[in-house]
Amino acid sequence: MSHRLYSAEEAYTLIASDTDTASEGEEEDPTFLVSTSSSSSSSCSDDEPPRRRRRPRRTPRAASPDLHPSDPISTPAPHTSEPIWTPVPPNFEPQIPDFVGQSGIQFDPSGFTEIDFFKLFFSDELISLMVVQTNLYAQQFLAQHPVSSFFSGSHSWTPVDAAEMTTFWGLLLHMGLVKKPRIRQYWSVDILYNTPIHRMAMTRHRFEAILKFLHYNDNARCPPRDDPSYDRLYKIRPVIDHLAAKFSEVYIPGKYISIDESLVSFKGRVQFRQYLPSKRASTRATVACGTVRKNQRGLPRSPVAEVLRRGVFKAHCSDNLVLVKYKDKRDVLILTTIHGPGTTPVPVRGTTAVALKPDCILDYNRYMGGVDLSDQVLKPYSALRKTNIWYKKLAVHMVQTAMYNAFVLYRCAGHPGKYLQFQEAVVKALIFCGGEGGGPSTSAAATGGPRIVPGQHFPGEVPHTGKKGKSQKRCRVCYKRGFRKDTCFQCDTCPDKPGLCVKECFKTYHTSMEY
Repeated sequence: MSHRLYSAEEAYTLIASDTDTASEGEEEDPTFLVSTSSSSSSSCSDDEPPRRRRRPRRTPRAASPDLHPSDPISTPAPHTSEPIWTPVPPNFEPQIPDFVGQSGIQFDPSGFTEIDFFKLFFSDELISLMVVQTNLYAQQFLAQHPVSSFFSGSHSWTPVDAAEMTTFWGLLLHMGLVKKPRIRQYWSVDILYNTPIHRMAMTRHRFEAILKFLHYNDNARCPPRDDPSYDRLYKIRPVIDHLAAKFSEVYIPGKYISIDESLVSFKGRVQFRQYLPSKRASTRATVACGTVRKNQRGLPRSPVAEVLRRGVFKAHCSDNLVLVKYKDKRDVLILTTIHGPGTTPVPVRGTTAVALKPDCILDYNRYMGGVDLSDQVLKPYSALRKTNIWYKKLAVHMVQTAMYNAFVLYRCAGHPGKYLQFQEAVVKALIFCGGEGGGPSTSAAATGGPRIVPGQHFPGEVPHTGKKGKSQKRCRVCYKRGFRKDTCFQCDTCPDKPGLCVKECFKTYHTSMEY
């Protein structure tokens, strides 16, 4: 059996002839077989299994010189024009727009503390959003699972309020400062894992309940996946919009900006793509300078493949875009719209000689790495944990990014200190003050207050009641040990102001779990 391949003209002719000669009782076959045999094949009987039709062997180019046999019969796509690259002329001057932005802090930071800078981003508005959506999601979940054993009996769900949500986030951010393998170990009384601050601020079951129901948008209003307005980031869109608006509102960057992406590791199923067709284009007269791979589409082949000696560079341009290839220890390719072919003499390390280095290379080395620096600062204090719920992990990362941006504002306002010290002050304010700046949170007061916190408790005299003599209270430590003893002193910092003997009991009460 011999086979042959048809050209495009022959294929169209054969399709037309088959259509014309089809009988009225037959159904036309919508498929078209390109290969045909020179002799008719015998039909298979019921007893004999049908033989598998051989696939025709691929032959060289068919008779038609314009169409390859394997090419589809369709209109070819229009050819995309490549940029034209020419050597940079000696008088080349880049077209750089004037920088007119009023960079810096856009508010008066006088009297601001660490928590005030953080509250610029982690505002009461964002906390209220979390409270409303968390309570709504809990209500929806419990309506669908009315017999859930996790929220039955004494552990029944109660709506969260703003103070409790603020304390929750304080504990969550504290987990980035104190690392433990599992969340439940933060409430452990084992000597290896004992951190009393979590037990004093909130019960473990309550923390896990809020973490389970933590939500940022209403699932019932999410458009279906086939809807044109469907947003893959719908579950976390309010947080993104809120922080993005606050970031651009309180601070305007300077002339030189490092632009890069920051990645969050996640091994679950998420169909996110780095290509975003709705991404905003740079239409605010932005010029740029950055490295590029040598196999990037659109680059000229000859200059990219040219072998250069160390210290030598070549520059080509396409309109205002300049490509510079520089040979250092390896080849470096730079695309820039802000530089020309200018060079600057720089000393060669270990010698007294100088070498000419392109200005674009020097500026790139000077201003690069801004995002890498922020990632380097954030990584040791990351509160991210392994989870299958991507939006909760991303939300924690965004709040910690807001923490770092608040620290940048803190330093721009002239305050000294390290990032670790800044975080410690913010976490203490969130946990102990409930985010309001005036006393412990509701959760802390309900559990007797955070009594085991070094450097936070001070003795004072029991207020006078108007009677003769000094007013006294029963010492709480002595009473628990089985004997009564009155004292004229109390702890003014604890919410319930317990009476304590100032010599020994005051220290025991604030340092021992079991007194």
